[in-house]
Amino acid sequence: MAWHCKNDGYYYGNVPVSYYPDADGLENCDQIYYILKGKGWTTNAICGLLTCVALECGYNPWKWEGSMGYDRMHNLYAVEHDEGEWGDPANWPDYYGYGIVQWTPASYMNDRYHREHPNDPRPNKYISNPNAVNIPGYGPNFKDAPGSTYDGYAQTIFLDAYGGDQQYYDSYNYYGHLCPTYDDFKVSTLPASDLCETWTQNFERAAGSYDPDKRAIRQTLANALWNNYNGKPVLPPDTPGGGGGGFPAWLLLKWRQANLNRRW
Repeated sequence: MAWHCKNDGYYYGNVPVSYYPDADGLENCDQIYYILKGKGWTTNAICGLLTCVALECGYNPWKWEGSMGYDRMHNLYAVEHDEGEWGDPANWPDYYGYGIVQWTPASYMNDRYHREHPNDPRPNKYISNPNAVNIPGYGPNFKDAPGSTYDGYAQTIFLDAYGGDQQYYDSYNYYGHLCPTYDDFKVSTLPASDLCETWTQNFERAAGSYDPDKRAIRQTLANALWNNYNGKPVLPPDTPGGGGGGFPAWLLLKWRQANLNRRW
């Protein structure tokens, strides 16, 4: 059992239902399940989350959001500054979503976001976030530097600890307001097919999320995942060894440099 990640693409098997993970994707789901069960999440809530992981990143922790419909990897400078890597401003990557839940913008330091939202507090985003960089295994994957194979572990730990901060929209009345707070969601025993909708509307808020066909796909997938995980033993997750995590030194230096002249 291990974490699986790759520069691009998905881990779909589509059996027994659409968007169901293949063997590698299922091991990634197992890792997330073991971690979050150990943090007190219910199986129902985890399966609701995993439905989002399926549709957002295809169970691939290194997945970058595509620009103009294409899957792309990005370098740190472009992610932090939102400058068009490919010349034409029309190809600017629109804040660069990344990771298991496609945090968008991916980086806590994203300049464009803060220019357009000058009165917002620092957003709860994964890359370069002070709360993330010291988590063992942290290491986003960039096209100019390989990431940590344990980045999915770090993302899951970060999501559990900080996913409710400025990300879980508890003021919205989506889907009957079944779980008003993030803590309510984690321990909910509502059906996974309801909790996948709660997560979609309160956390993900994806375009077209009310489409009845997409909703049916999500709910069917949530039920299939629940059937797999209900009663499944909780094993120790595959964790980074050596006590140091996976955060590359070059990225730490860049993050520190980016902060020297920044006004908070």
